[in-house]
Amino acid sequence: SYLLRKNNHLRLGGTGRGGTTVLAAASGGNKHKLVGACLVGDAAGSISFTDGTVTLCGAMSIAANAGFVLPAAILPHTETAAVNRPLNLVTVTAKVSGMVAILTEP
Repeated sequence: SYLLRKNNHLRLGGTGRGGTTVLAAASGGNKHKLVGACLVGDAAGSISFTDGTVTLCGAMSIAANAGFVLPAAILPHTETAAVNRPLNLVTVTAKVSGMVAILTEP
């Protein structure tokens, strides 16, 4: 049901230099679905998404002052592997800024 959906557009002012940033906390009975993103790193490094248990995509290498765009989509680019798990952004070396669009639903 559409009423159960929650859209989040998060602006990242800069993650820590290497580490895990929780984009969406675990939500009982729901999955988090990444439906768009625009991320830029200030140094060469890598970016990946996890749900705290499973790596949802391989590490994506970025150059200094570069990044990538996941265009807004109806179907998710990736989603948590199970309900009640967080959606995390994991960075190595780079401090990342930008925005992500997350759909939270069962």
